[in-house]
Amino acid sequence: MTGPLLKQPWLILTLLGFTVVFAASVYDARRESTVIRQLRRAEIPLSVEELKEKYSPEPWEQNGAKFYLEAMTKYRDPELSTWEHLVIAGDLEYEYGHSFANEQRDALRAYVAANAETIGLILKAQQCPFTRLPGSRYDIYDNTLRKSRDLARLVACAALDAALSGDTETMGEMIEAGLRLHEIMFEGGLLIDALVAKSICTIVFESLEHCLYYARPPSDVIYTWLRGLDTNVYTTHHWMGEILKNETTLYYQMFEFEGLFFDFPTRLYWQRTLLNLALEGTQYNYFIQNGFVLGMNTVIAASKKNICDLGITPEEKLIDAWWAGNSRNSYGVFYGFSNNIRAHIIAGINVAQAATARAALASLLYLEDHGKMPETLEALTPGYLLLPAYDPFTQNALLRYRVDDGQAVFYSVGPNKKDDGGKEAERGKSVYEDGDIFFRLPLLEADSNL
Repeated sequence: MTGPLLKQPWLILTLLGFTVVFAASVYDARRESTVIRQLRRAEIPLSVEELKEKYSPEPWEQNGAKFYLEAMTKYRDPELSTWEHLVIAGDLEYEYGHSFANEQRDALRAYVAANAETIGLILKAQQCPFTRLPGSRYDIYDNTLRKSRDLARLVACAALDAALSGDTETMGEMIEAGLRLHEIMFEGGLLIDALVAKSICTIVFESLEHCLYYARPPSDVIYTWLRGLDTNVYTTHHWMGEILKNETTLYYQMFEFEGLFFDFPTRLYWQRTLLNLALEGTQYNYFIQNGFVLGMNTVIAASKKNICDLGITPEEKLIDAWWAGNSRNSYGVFYGFSNNIRAHIIAGINVAQAATARAALASLLYLEDHGKMPETLEALTPGYLLLPAYDPFTQNALLRYRVDDGQAVFYSVGPNKKDDGGKEAERGKSVYEDGDIFFRLPLLEADSNL
């Protein structure tokens, strides 16, 4: 039998080829790819379906998100006839200390009054202990992002309207609601959700700063705001790790060869198996899927560090460094690794904004007790702040603080780590390269007695 086979080598090669293909198909069907093993080790869901299951909004009856979603449907934009008079049409886009004309006050009051039901639903949502959006948040046509910013603008306007009317109780309630409004974006959120949540927080910080220009609330309201600013979102960027894990789940599948270029018919199973093996053998998966997941794991690991330990540099340098270090990895064509690095910087800016607001509020409490502003921010600890007022963009240094021209200014040096004297960035420049992150507090003549 052996003799005839040896005389027909084509038959041996055919049998050998069939054996190799069969063994390869069995191996391919039973094994897990390298990228899946990486994802499992990092405890990252493997699919959007797993992501939806992980962050299922059940039990719905205990979920505050349903009231947030209802508030979005009830929300009413300002009347077109009053839009030009509503100086807060964007993100509180008016000068600090703005003097409101009658038309502007009327437009502001009408906008808030028209959304009384919406505001009530926001407050009702925050009485529920569980807030998580349904799985539809991952759909491309979901409009939760835009609507959530509408709610933030509304709450900011309601706080300002109350401040202008001298209603410090309602002002306190609206600021407190604003400080919690970001929570709808975080459970199961993606990077875009985190960026919108950061935008919501910025709107609230600006609203707080402007409200304090027009009205000074009692100490119990200030204590409530301070408690709201002591949460994880306002004190660390560790929450960004879960956000980036979810982002990895959503995007790593886009680097699958199958489906990215074309789909194999089911009948071509053998060809698909051989191609998958060839792609791994040529390290296609390493430079595409594995490269993406490895890069994301690096960024996720950075969440465990302090903001000041990230080696933050201006935006242009980050981009140059990313291209220099990843020129061989074509996954960068599809998804910007630097965007995820900058996510940590954005989270750091949020922490810095909260730190300046927290120091300002603690100083108001100090002022009420001592009849003067503190000489240094060290005086606020531990009586008014549990932890010192650290600047997240410096190595264990406190925020900067000065009192002049009838106001106190509390500021962080920002991502460029340069003390610009508590001034905002110049026109056309970003806070990455110019200016500081600051919070202003107006002072009466008696308050300035240092």
